[in-house]
Amino acid sequence: MIWILVPIITIFVILFLLLLSRIYIYFYFSYKEQQPILTVRVTLFRLLSFKKEINLSDQAGVFTKETELNQVLDQGKHWLDLLKQMNRSVSILCENILIHQLDWRTVAGTGEAVSTGMAGAAFWSVKGGLTGYIVEKSILRCRPLIHFEPKFNEKCFTTKMESMVSIRMGKAIRAFIKITRLNKTSTVDMSGGDL
Repeated sequence: MIWILVPIITIFVILFLLLLSRIYIYFYFSYKEQQPILTVRVTLFRLLSFKKEINLSDQAGVFTKETELNQVLDQGKHWLDLLKQMNRSVSILCENILIHQLDWRTVAGTGEAVSTGMAGAAFWSVKGGLTGYIVEKSILRCRPLIHFEPKFNEKCFTTKMESMVSIRMGKAIRAFIKITRLNKTSTVDMSGGDL
């Protein structure tokens, strides 16, 4: 009898520890010299680590070689609108996330002082909106560093964003189940309305 209980108790203890363990996710995005690159590193128990680098210029329609400053601003506004539309799903996901690091730096210029100033104001608006939305929905454990440096006499655009977040494995599973249920009910509501 004891030989049956020991493995069962051991399995339950391991599962319990796994559910309480914290997953750390590190994001690094850079756009420099028309090369958008996203690096994601996921760490569990500070030992197991997975790292993936994605060149987003390979993704159709996301970035092109001829990306202009106005297109970048429009893309940022699009992402902000998309976050607002997915408000409930993003809230469920972010409510259990701890933000340990958030650093977003941009250098941009249009070649003219006036249009660079207007672009700078637009960038602050987009950055402030996106950052404020995510910070409001999650638990902040650091001071966000948001920086914009205007280049009045040259045409350029570079940006980099570093972020480290963590979530407990059990809370991540629970959030995934909630989002799946929410998406199923919204799909059923949409299809049921036509009957």
